[in-house]
Amino acid sequence: MAELRKAALLAAHNFQKWPVNPRVYVVFLLELAYVHWMVSPVGDFCAQGGYTVGPWVFPFLLAEPYSRLMVMLGLILLLCDAPFIESDHPALLLRSGRRTWTAGQVLYIAGTSAVYFAVVYLLTVLVLLPHVGFEPGWGKVIHTFCQTRMAGQHGIVLLFDHQISNALGPVEANLLELLLCWLLGTLLGLVLFVLNLTVNRSAGAICAAALAIFPLFVERAGWWMHYISPVSWASLSVVDLTGTTAFPSLGYALAVLAGGNALLALLAFLAMGRRDIDVLKSV
Repeated sequence: MAELRKAALLAAHNFQKWPVNPRVYVVFLLELAYVHWMVSPVGDFCAQGGYTVGPWVFPFLLAEPYSRLMVMLGLILLLCDAPFIESDHPALLLRSGRRTWTAGQVLYIAGTSAVYFAVVYLLTVLVLLPHVGFEPGWGKVIHTFCQTRMAGQHGIVLLFDHQISNALGPVEANLLELLLCWLLGTLLGLVLFVLNLTVNRSAGAICAAALAIFPLFVERAGWWMHYISPVSWASLSVVDLTGTTAFPSLGYALAVLAGGNALLALLAFLAMGRRDIDVLKSV
C-alpha cells in the first residue's frame, strides 16, 4: 500500500508540470480547433431550427477514421517524451526505487489518457453550447441524423451511425466509448514508454503513430483487418455490439486492450530494471 501511494505521488508530480509545459496547451488548443470544426455545424443546425441536442456527440466524432487519427495523434504528442526522465527524476528514482518509479509512470500514462479523453468529450459539449439540452433517449436531432441523411445535407461531416444509436442508449454509448478510448490511449502511451526506453526515443513515436494511421488502410483492406487494428476499436461503429456483424466483438476489443496494457506494463517494469538512467530533454 505504501508503494502504491508513492507511485500515485510520482504520477501527480508529473501532472504538476503541465501548467508550465507549452506542449500541453498546444495539444488541447489543436484538439479544440479540430472538435470545433467537426462539431460546430451541429450547433449551427440547432440554431437555425431552434432545436437542442444532447451531450452525446462524442461517439460519432470518433466514428470516422480521420477523426480517430487526429484525436490519437494529440495524445501521442502529449506522451511522446515517455519515459519522462527529466533532471529531477534520477533523485526521485533513487528515493523510491525502480519498481515504484515505473509504477508511477504507468499510472501517469493511464491518468493522462483518462484526462485527455475526458477533455475531448467536454469539448464536444462546449462547442455545442448554448444548444445543449436533455431529451428522452438520444434526442430528436441525433436520432434524425442517425436514421436519415439530413446531417450530410446540412454540411455536417460527423458520421452519425444508426448502428450505435440502435444498439445502445446515449449514456451507455458515451461511457463505453470513453472506456475504449482510455484503454487504447493507455496502450499507446505504454508503447511509447517501452520502445522509447528499449530502442531509442523516436521508436515509440513512430510505432504509436503507425498504429494511429493503420485504420486508414484497414478501411480499404477488408473487415478482417479490424481484428488487428486496436485504434479502430475506438469507434463503436467497428465493434460488433449486437452479434450480427463481422466486426470484432466488444468483449474481444476490451480483452485485447486490457491484455495488451498488462503485457506492456510488465515489459516496462522489466525494461526499467535493466536500463541505465539518462536524463532526457523534454520534447
